[in-house]
Amino acid sequence: MNIWNGFLINLQFFTIIPVRKEINMNKRNLTGMIMTLPLFGLLIGVISAFVLAGLTEYTLLSDLAITLIFITFTIILTGGIHLDGWIDASDAFFSYRDVKKRLQIMEDPRVGAFGVLGLLFLLSFKFLFIFEIVANYQSYFFIYVVFISFFSRMITGIGLILIQPAKKSGLGYLFKSDNDQHLKLYLVYIIPIIIILGIYNLTYMIVFVIILSLIGILHILYKRFFVQQFGGLTGDLSGASIEGTEFILWMIMWLLHYYVMGGL
Repeated sequence: MNIWNGFLINLQFFTIIPVRKEINMNKRNLTGMIMTLPLFGLLIGVISAFVLAGLTEYTLLSDLAITLIFITFTIILTGGIHLDGWIDASDAFFSYRDVKKRLQIMEDPRVGAFGVLGLLFLLSFKFLFIFEIVANYQSYFFIYVVFISFFSRMITGIGLILIQPAKKSGLGYLFKSDNDQHLKLYLVYIIPIIIILGIYNLTYMIVFVIILSLIGILHILYKRFFVQQFGGLTGDLSGASIEGTEFILWMIMWLLHYYVMGGL
């Protein structure tokens, strides 16, 4: 397992950050890619959180403008690749066809009506959640923005390890890991974070553990859904899971800022 090369693969595939190195897509490097997905998520989360904090605290822009710029930035940073997976998955699922036909629809470069509707639904509600969070922005929101990216990439890594590929081609099959033992290495990320948060703020640690438990439930639901509806995991479905997880976590953060965060 090559951790550094794996991390660079994440940067190459899932961001517009230029990586001027040719990396061999062998088993060691791809395993490293899966094992560094949470770390990669932390990087994306820190960048996103700094941008949001900078726009909120150091500009005179309106909350509406900040929200639009922030969402646009996150899409540009990732090259829109996860949204592409969401669109393809929406087209395929709402076609209500059999598994084979759904996989064919996801391979079709054309965008259907359900893909457009799925994208509008996702971005509209995400805009609502972020706009109201920005309107009540507090400095401690920074850490929650970081962990949204962390958890969304973590659940994708878990899926690549534990969910069978739907087909023997494409990115989903390419990145598939067959060693369930690699999942234990995710504790390297989780345990230190829990300890640090517990020392810094017990409430943060409790929220982190609750969301971590939710991620476990989401994985079970994702696995059942992907296997039943698509025969397993594909690259597009991995991207869709990132978008779906981020959507759910933004919604939770939106709810928390009404009922919990105000008392921190």
